[in-house]
Parts: sequence; C-alpha cells; structure tokens
Amino acid sequence: MPGPDPAKIFKVFGGYGVFMNEMWPQALSALSQQERERMSDGDLTLRLKSQWEKLSGAERHAYQLRVPPGAVVELAGVPAEVPYSQTRPDEEASEDESEAIQRLDVSQREFHALQSQVGDKDSSIELLQSQLQDSKELVRIYRLRGDDLETDLKASQQRVTESQDREYLHKVECDRLKEKLAKEQAVVSDLSEKVELMSSQIQESQAAYLSAVQREEVLKEQVNKFEEKLQDATERGDVLEKGLKHVEGEREVYKGQTHVLREDLLDKQTKLRSTNKDLTMTAVDLESLKESHEGMAEDLKKSKKQYAEAALRVESLEKECQEAKAQLEIKERQAARLEVVVEELNVKLEDAILEYTEERKQAKDYAEKLHSKDSQVKKIATEATFSKDSVQRLCSDIKQFQDREAQLKEQIRSLEGEIEKWKQRLEESQGEVSELKDVNWRIAEDLQKSKVSLREVEAMVKKTTTELKSGKGRMVEAEARNIELSANVAKLMEALVQAEAREKEALELLAEGKGPEKERKKKKNMQRSRTTASELMAGR
Repeated sequence: MPGPDPAKIFKVFGGYGVFMNEMWPQALSALSQQERERMSDGDLTLRLKSQWEKLSGAERHAYQLRVPPGAVVELAGVPAEVPYSQTRPDEEASEDESEAIQRLDVSQREFHALQSQVGDKDSSIELLQSQLQDSKELVRIYRLRGDDLETDLKASQQRVTESQDREYLHKVECDRLKEKLAKEQAVVSDLSEKVELMSSQIQESQAAYLSAVQREEVLKEQVNKFEEKLQDATERGDVLEKGLKHVEGEREVYKGQTHVLREDLLDKQTKLRSTNKDLTMTAVDLESLKESHEGMAEDLKKSKKQYAEAALRVESLEKECQEAKAQLEIKERQAARLEVVVEELNVKLEDAILEYTEERKQAKDYAEKLHSKDSQVKKIATEATFSKDSVQRLCSDIKQFQDREAQLKEQIRSLEGEIEKWKQRLEESQGEVSELKDVNWRIAEDLQKSKVSLREVEAMVKKTTTELKSGKGRMVEAEARNIELSANVAKLMEALVQAEAREKEALELLAEGKGPEKERKKKKNMQRSRTTASELMAGR
C-alpha cells in the first residue's frame, strides 16, 4: 500500500484547512517508515480530524483567525464560481451529456449552498465563540468575585474568631470578678453573722428593757383604770343617790296628787249622793204633786228640766269620776313602778358600795404591787444604763461594720457596673457576630447564586460546544462530500473532454468522408463515455 502523500494540500475553507496543512507534515515526520507504508491518506486524515476535535474553542478560533482573507476553494484548476454548463454549447451536446451537465450544475449549486451554509456555520461558530469568550469572562469575573467573597468570608470568620476570643476573655474576667465578689460576699457574710449575733444580743437586752417598761406601763394603766373605776363607782353612787332622792320626791308628789284626786272623788261622790237625794225628793214631790197635775204642770216642766239637767250633770260627774279613777289607776301604776325602780336603785347602790369596797382593796393591792414594781423598774433602769453603754459600744462596732459593708457594697456596685459594661460589650460583640453571620450568609447566598449562574454558563458552554461539534461534524461531512463531488466533477470533466475530442474526431472523419466502421467505433466510444458518466453519477 502506498503511504500518505507528503505534498498533499487541503483546499478547504476555514481553520480546519489551516490545521490540516500545518499538522500533515508534522504527523508524517512523527510516523515511522512501516507506519507510513501501512497507513493511507484517509487514516492519517481521520487521526488529524480526531486531534482537531480534541482542540479547545480558543485554539480552533486561533486557527480560524489565521485563514487568509479572500480565500476560495479551487476544484482541479477550475474556479468554483464558473458554471460548467457554459463551457460548451447546448446544441452540440447529446442527451446523456446534457443530463450529466445538469447533474453537475445541480451538484455545483449544492456545493455553493453548502459553502453558504458553511459560511453561516462559521459566522454562528464565531458568534458562539464570542459568546463562549464572554461566558468565560463572566466565569472569570464570577470566580474573582467568589475569591473576593471567600476573602471577605475569611476576614469575617477571622473577626468572628477574634470576637469569640474577646468573649472568652470577657467570660474569664467575669468569672474572676465573680470569684472576687464571692470572696467579698463570704467576708460580708462572716461579718454579718457577727453583727447579727451582736444585734441579737442588743435586741434581747432592748427587748428585756422594753418588756420592763411595758410592764411598768401596764401596771400604771391598771392603776389608772382602777382609779377611773373608783371614780366611776363614786360618781354612779352619787348619781344613784340623787336619782333615789328625785324618785322619792316624785313619789311624794304622786302621793299628794293621789290624795288630791281622792278628795276630789269624795267631793264628787258626795255631790252625786246629794243629787240622788234631790232626785228622790223631786220624785217624791212629783208623786205628791200628781194630784195637782193641772196646776202644777209648769212646775212639772220645770222639774223635768231640772231633772234633765241633773241627769246631764250626773252623767258628766260619772264621766269625770271614771276619768279620775283611770288617772288614779295610772298614778298607782306609776307609783308601783317607781317603787320597783327605787328598790332596784337601792340594790344597785348596795352593789356599787360593795364594788367600791372591793376596788379599794384591789387598789391597795395594786399600790403594793406597784411599789414592788418600782423597785424592779429601778433595778432594770440600772441594768438598762449598763446595757445602753454596751449598746453604744456595739453600735459603734456596728457602724464600723456598716461602713465596711457600705464600702464592700460600693465595690460590688462598681464590679457590677464593670460586669454590665462587659455584658454590653459581649452583646455588642454578639451583634457584630450576628451581623458577620448575616454577611457570611449573604456571601454564601451570592456564592450559591454565582455557582448556579456558573453552572448555567457551563451548561451553555457545553451546549455551544456540542453545537459546534455537531456543526463541525456536518462541516466535515460537507467537506468530504465536496471532495467527492470535486473528484466526480474532475472525472466527469475528463470524460466530457474525451467525448468532445472523439466528437471532433468523428466530425473530422465525417468531413473527410470515411466509412461507416469509424462511425460505429465513434458510437461505441460515445456509449462508453456515457456509461462511465452514469456510473460516476450513480457513485455520487
């Protein structure tokens, strides 16, 4: 098998042709003699094509930029723009040749269409490459931004660690201050126990003194109460005596009134008796004067009038007597009540006299007890003066302890203020930490978004690369087809040239007037050329 052609030139438009023309001699030089003998042009072309597909977009773009401007494809020395249908007149071509020429025109049009498609694909490839460059630039920007965000994140983490260190130092300082405070509180508790013991002793002495004073006051109050009771008893006795005298006076008055009423009643009874006598006498006179009725009618009328007046007077006297009896009964009842009241007052007076005597005895007993209590109070007063001195000394000690306690409280307050300051600083550092966490979260979100956008860009790049690969595959297929078409066109052109030469020979022979054998040979040659052209077109 013959090896690859070392002087082969690829007349293909684009960076692929530049790559193949540059890499062909290098690939041949890298092969050994045996490999050159075993390998054909197609194998080496496929190997270089695989290398071309492995190249990146930037490298392919670099080869594309190295394409000379105005480069066109030449097919066997014939310009691609010239239609082959114009190379010979239609009136001299046969039917097969015209069909082959039409097919050739169709293939040329297809070739030009493929060239336009290849140009469009190249423009789209350039656009995609520019988009790829832009996406790479965006990826680079996103990476730079990600690096900046990572540096910011590291700085924020550093600040967080510093704030945590400060927080730890604050906690250590707070623990130290708490220990110091606990020690001070222990000292204060010891002092407070001593102060409480001394204050309990002072309170006991004060309580004893107060109890003695209270007992003295109670005794004085009891004496005053007994004196007040004695005065009340004497006053009640005087009041009862006065009331008794008043009741006795009223009794005498009521007795006089009852006597007067009795006398009035007796007078009225005597008058009633006299009137009854008069009535009886008048009745007797009436009986005696009945005989002299006619003469004494006027006297009868007068007597009737007198009798009526006497009857009215008797009725009025009876009414007055009844009223006097009722008043007498009322007065007797009042007198009985007054007697009962007088008896009760006498009993109360006797009871008051007895109570007075008993209270006097109790007052004497209380006076004796008060005298004994006075002596006890004097003793307690001496003890109280002694206890006052001790209390004053204890008070001075207590004041010293209180001053010490106030100093310790001030120190505690200052320590509490420092603790509050450290707490505020801790809260501020926690706020800074939360802010840094928010910043870190935002940075993480931005990184996530940038990663998502980077993935989208990478997906777009992959898509563009796949589209480029598919376009390049189609372009390679179109190039291979163009090569085949160019080879077929070259063979067709050779066949056409041979046919034209034979036709010229046949025409010359006809013009010279040779026999029909030559015409038969000419027809056989024409048929052979047609069969070769049809085979070539079928192979195409």
